[in-house]
Amino acid sequence: MKIVFISGSPRGKESGSYQLAQYLTHFLDEKFRVEFIRLDAFRLSPDIREKNSEFDEIIERFQDADIVVWTFGIHVGDLPASLKLLIEYIFQHVPDLGIFTNICAAAICTSGRLFDDIVLSRIRLLSQAMGMHYLEDIAITGNQGLFYDDDEYTESQARRLARVLNKPSGILRDEPPLSACKREWLQPVKDFPEILRAVPETESADSRGDDHPLLILSSRSVKSDRTAAVCAEIITKSYRDGPVELICLEDLNLKRCDGCLWCNHYGDGTCKFKDGLDIVYKRIQSFSRMIVLTPGTGASDDYYHKVFIDRIWVDIHREGLKSTYGGIIMYGSGTLGESAVGFMVRVYRLLGVNIVHTIPELFDLTATNLSSRLKRMLEQVAEAHQAKDPIPVSSNLIADRRAITWITARWGYILVTDYDYLKKKGVFTWRERMRIIPGRILFSTPTRYRKLLRFGRNRITRNRIARLKLKLAEMTREYRPSGFGEYE
Repeated sequence: MKIVFISGSPRGKESGSYQLAQYLTHFLDEKFRVEFIRLDAFRLSPDIREKNSEFDEIIERFQDADIVVWTFGIHVGDLPASLKLLIEYIFQHVPDLGIFTNICAAAICTSGRLFDDIVLSRIRLLSQAMGMHYLEDIAITGNQGLFYDDDEYTESQARRLARVLNKPSGILRDEPPLSACKREWLQPVKDFPEILRAVPETESADSRGDDHPLLILSSRSVKSDRTAAVCAEIITKSYRDGPVELICLEDLNLKRCDGCLWCNHYGDGTCKFKDGLDIVYKRIQSFSRMIVLTPGTGASDDYYHKVFIDRIWVDIHREGLKSTYGGIIMYGSGTLGESAVGFMVRVYRLLGVNIVHTIPELFDLTATNLSSRLKRMLEQVAEAHQAKDPIPVSSNLIADRRAITWITARWGYILVTDYDYLKKKGVFTWRERMRIIPGRILFSTPTRYRKLLRFGRNRITRNRIARLKLKLAEMTREYRPSGFGEYE
């Protein structure tokens, strides 16, 4: 039998999820032929409209597998961008998903315990939508190879998943895959809907003020996505309180986050990549009103929006867009739009944006009420901005902020920017502050930072090998025949 681990972490072999998958292979039966596919070694083009040879190679390597294990670290509460892009390619370019019918799927993830349940339920849905039989998943708390959950707990989780994977293939496939979503809801390229062809032309506002400019943050380029172009045109003509500016993330050609943590550990939180995002982001911060427009792909936002959120992830912890009011429009996601938009609302509220109106599925609207719905969104955003309405305090927002505080309190010597921001707000106890000081000294330079990360990964590997040898010795003594070695 063949088992393939698809590693989506941008850190490749140094990622905690990849190392955890390597550890799990020690508990698999000898019947398995193990193969790893590291997506960081491939260069899939973000332009999803054309299939490339590297995607064909990936499909060839895992379509004949018996079991596929999605292996990833959770990045900003979602799948890594490279894994998300691969899934978009699958739903866009694999003509017959029946090639995955006999494959079983599982998942391994490492995270800071933020949005684990959402991401794992999403990877389950996507696997089942491909026709795979979803088995089990495990989540381990970890960060950059330094600290993980108690090693005994980590081993117990790895053994638990291995026991499921070691079952005979017939038992694994007893339960048929469940898929209640349509393929077009998961595809990144959406067909231009009939309702937008029938939308009457919107008349421009008679008068336009200058006090409150509006930003339309479109994930897709209006040059290639007609839905985005029509929506942007309606919003531009309907807005009365100031000029309207359009920023298309697809046109920026942003590089994917590689998980180096440079933005959080050094400087003021800016990314090491100099591809113009810092200039664009400062421009975005200058707006007090914004509308986010994205297609729904893979039961969430699309690849371009995901890359943007990953690159500004430091500001998610320190409310980088505070005092901004806005709305979110998603299209082409069907019944999945409600949960996908709900997740985006949680992320933007952590950024400090008060999302006051959402449209989870634009295609559900009729041609006659589409323009009025968009106008109503603009009116609600303007009303909330003028009234200075605070972000509604929900149980999700409280839980998300507490999770971020816990992560920062534990790893504040690495998450320096986050720690300094939260320390000014007085959220840490004196014990938590004292515990961070030695780490801040040790990790004070890039050279020490890299050496200590390498030391931490090697220490974890040595401990795991020692535990495996100890278990093997115990098993040998347990099954040793009586009298064996008596005459030695």
